[in-house]
Amino acid sequence: MHFAAQRGAVSCLQALLDAKADPNAVDHHGHTALLLLGGTYLTKSNRRISGYSESVESLVRAGAQVNVHDRATEVTPLHQAVSLGRIEAIRTLLAA
Repeated sequence: MHFAAQRGAVSCLQALLDAKADPNAVDHHGHTALLLLGGTYLTKSNRRISGYSESVESLVRAGAQVNVHDRATEVTPLHQAVSLGRIEAIRTLLAA
């Protein structure tokens, strides 16, 4: 799940969620897939954001906790969505 989120692999992420992967699993840094997803899109040099809002929606629909944060920076998925200017993702996160 984390690898797919870090790569922005939307279809892989959805396949894992369809197979009942835990959307709240954490990596060795305490990051969830939702947190890694936003960080990946923010750091892409070409700022490609295709599929971001859809991935956020899929993770939230699967039960991802939206109030997680990066321990080092305190950044949340909502901060990331705002930085990317993704209105649909912002709405999804606020509604969760």
